[in-house]
Amino acid sequence: MGRSGALGWVAAVSLATIVLAMGGVGPVRAEDAPAAGAKRLTYAAPCRSLDPAKIGGPDEERVVLACFEGLTRLDPETGKIEPGAAASWDVSPDGRTWTFHLRDAMWFHRFGDAFKDKGPVKATDFVYAWRRLLDPDTASPHLHALDAIPGVLVLSTIKPRAVALDRVSSDLLEAIGGEKQKKTLSPDDVQAFLNDTERNARGWLGEVDAKEAKELATWPADKPYQGQRAWALLQVLRKELDRLNTDVRDAEEHVGKDRSFWAKDDKTLVVTTAGPAPWLPSLLARGPLAPVHEKWVSNKRDQAFNKSQNQVCNGAFVSFTDFPLKATNESGEATPFKVVLFKNPAWWRASSVGLDQVVALVDNGPDEVLRQYGTGACQWVHADALTPDISRGIRAAKAPGWKPAKDTEKIYASLAGDAYDVTSGRVAILRFRCAGPLEKKEARQALAALVAKDAVAAKAVSAVTPPVARRFVPPGTSGMADLPRTLSVDASKAAALYGKRRFPDGSWLTIVADATFEGAADAIGKTWKAKVGDDYSYVQKIGSDFSIAVDAGLWDALLETWIADYDDPLAFLSAFTTKNPAGDCAWSSPLYDALIAGAKDVAGFKAKPDAAVAALPTVKPALDKATDAAGLETLRRTLLAEAEAMLLEEAVVVPLWHPVDSGLVGRTVKGIFTGGGDRRRSILDPQLLTGVGRTD
Repeated sequence: MGRSGALGWVAAVSLATIVLAMGGVGPVRAEDAPAAGAKRLTYAAPCRSLDPAKIGGPDEERVVLACFEGLTRLDPETGKIEPGAAASWDVSPDGRTWTFHLRDAMWFHRFGDAFKDKGPVKATDFVYAWRRLLDPDTASPHLHALDAIPGVLVLSTIKPRAVALDRVSSDLLEAIGGEKQKKTLSPDDVQAFLNDTERNARGWLGEVDAKEAKELATWPADKPYQGQRAWALLQVLRKELDRLNTDVRDAEEHVGKDRSFWAKDDKTLVVTTAGPAPWLPSLLARGPLAPVHEKWVSNKRDQAFNKSQNQVCNGAFVSFTDFPLKATNESGEATPFKVVLFKNPAWWRASSVGLDQVVALVDNGPDEVLRQYGTGACQWVHADALTPDISRGIRAAKAPGWKPAKDTEKIYASLAGDAYDVTSGRVAILRFRCAGPLEKKEARQALAALVAKDAVAAKAVSAVTPPVARRFVPPGTSGMADLPRTLSVDASKAAALYGKRRFPDGSWLTIVADATFEGAADAIGKTWKAKVGDDYSYVQKIGSDFSIAVDAGLWDALLETWIADYDDPLAFLSAFTTKNPAGDCAWSSPLYDALIAGAKDVAGFKAKPDAAVAALPTVKPALDKATDAAGLETLRRTLLAEAEAMLLEEAVVVPLWHPVDSGLVGRTVKGIFTGGGDRRRSILDPQLLTGVGRTD
């Protein structure tokens, strides 16, 4: 599961929607130039990292997957999962143990104008990469990518919680002057302590099941906080930390060694799951789960990915790229650079690669992108490389009798035939923080009922108006079943259902989003204000400020895009279990937790079903018929459909629209599919560069 730009990021499109564009960053160096007759694809994309653990979007993942091959991969022609670095795999009869057998492959490094091998790819390279992903020091935005594997949650969730609570505890002890002083904090001091967004004391204390912790988390703004109260809380936190750290030490000793995932030998990797996991191969095709050269990366650290002379790859291409130390210069302008990839002739499927070289030009303006595409120097442009106005203008030029409004638009007509728009497998959502008056589902349902999705979707920053989303899990996702019910609330009664107009502290609703949701957030807020008499505050956040605001719970309504980690409803739905930081809506339901637990281990659920879940009208017949593998899968899908229906019925999540991937593609490029039909993909589509070629 994942938030766009934070926890997830692979766009689902038909065969390809690479962000391609070109800008004026100077000529390709002589040593980078392809040999005579070689085929090179030049494009531009927001690619700022080659580190699988640090990539932040689908464009970076496409480059990473071109250079680093995971256990599995997506076939660029069909979109089906096929063997990658693993030549084959076996699954135990109970579906809980997956054994991957690695093919003979080597790590390669670009050395002058040739390639130099850096040793064989080993199972320990995968273990090292995954452990590195889970290390807080890596600060990976994909910390939760492996959460579906039993045992991993201790490192991805409990360990960060322990680290955060340790900081809260230490800072609180310092604030009261230590054990001997136990001084009382003034109202201003206690609020400053609670409101520090980096410390996020409110959020972390709210997760501790103790009255002392909840007391401080909700401490009145006009009252001092006595030192003795703080001391009592510190004793609670120390006990909680002892408990958490015991689990963490156990996980650190076993996960990656003999639990969750481990190297049986140099060529054998074992992965365990809670039960049958048809989604696992699609998860393992993801960029963040690609291997890295253990010895090389442990010695070079970040420099192993940032400097051309240090980059070691095992994929279809080998990178030779110097990433800038800073994204912007002293004037705040983006630093343009290029990502250069060379075809790896030793890759096991090198004969299927249609390109000899890929050059990605990064951080160029839309005018230069448009000019280069018009000259044919650039073969692929994603709408993100242009402005929304330019993208919409190009599509408007398709209309009969269209005339440019200004000279700069004259080029639009010649480009209109190259434009494409493909609905992705992402979903833009509104989700509520279920606290204060919004802890009551009726209040959330009332606000959700007032959201005019058609009007809100029209406010999306997009080349075309995206289609409205009717459910959280995007259509086409493998493992989907029809929803047993949908939310039905009379919008005319919304004001009465909403009830209180303000939160207990007197504040109004705070809507948080980034700039791409500004129009949608404003439209939603104005509707609420007009219909229920409430006011609202739209807070725009970008970059790390957005993540801090979300993690600190400084929002009541949040607009964002969600993208699946793997091809299954579980990838979306498991994020909203109790205390799961991926969803983090301050919402908890034992029934929902039981539904997700049952879907994770459907065989275990069949053997010992949760009584409340088994009593549901749709679950009971599926449970009775689950006598074979097909029946168990039907039961699993039924549990997931019930969970999604509950999430929507409780108005924790409100699906808004499905983002559209748009762009321009030149007719000299082959291996790109931008239509619908049988080749339409559902969730993962990183569009491996191995499937792209040039006809000239």
